[in-house]
Amino acid sequence: MTTTLDAYKAFLREIDKHESPSCNVGTFVYHFNSAIEERTSIDYATMDVNQKTLDDLRAILVLDEPLGFTNGEADLPEKYRHMLGMEAVLKFTVAMDGIAINTERTVYPKRMRTNRTGFAKPNAYHKPSYKNPYFQITKDKIQVLNGIGTSVESGKIDYLETPETMYLNPDTTVDYTDPSNNTLLQFPDHVNFEIIKHCRRVFLENIESPRYQSSLQESILRRE
Repeated sequence: MTTTLDAYKAFLREIDKHESPSCNVGTFVYHFNSAIEERTSIDYATMDVNQKTLDDLRAILVLDEPLGFTNGEADLPEKYRHMLGMEAVLKFTVAMDGIAINTERTVYPKRMRTNRTGFAKPNAYHKPSYKNPYFQITKDKIQVLNGIGTSVESGKIDYLETPETMYLNPDTTVDYTDPSNNTLLQFPDHVNFEIIKHCRRVFLENIESPRYQSSLQESILRRE
């Protein structure tokens, strides 16, 4: 399986198992992209503890992407979706704690967590500093909070990209060897098959809700 057309054919075989009505190209493309989005979000939520999930998402995994900082702030990559980790290089602008001026130190900022009152800085031990740096994301920027006495010289992040939007031209007279008419699939084949099955569930849930519920109940009974 390499193209959206291949995925469409596989999807039609999947829904045919459920005696479902035919699904046109436009409806398939919508639900297929929705399934990719949902699957990515679900996988991201478990990837810290699941090596399979990390392997499945490797097609949109970017490691060590460099960032250019100005006043502690940098632009996020254009296709940024989810942060996985960050590294920053701080330079001491004053001598402090026995560390000479202009000394550089690599740190690994943590995400600034929030509570009901805003950004949480409950006590002095949690205030941003070179010993306890944080990052926060606002719109299309990432900021490093490192306290006084240091500046952010550079940084890099590991992140997930936004998945590509898959497209299949409904005009059957076009050249399907042209990727502009028939997008090449982004994920490995085993992941694409899982996305197709997820797409089938999304489609049946939205188009054939009663039949989907029956199918779901049968699936649950088979597992018991």
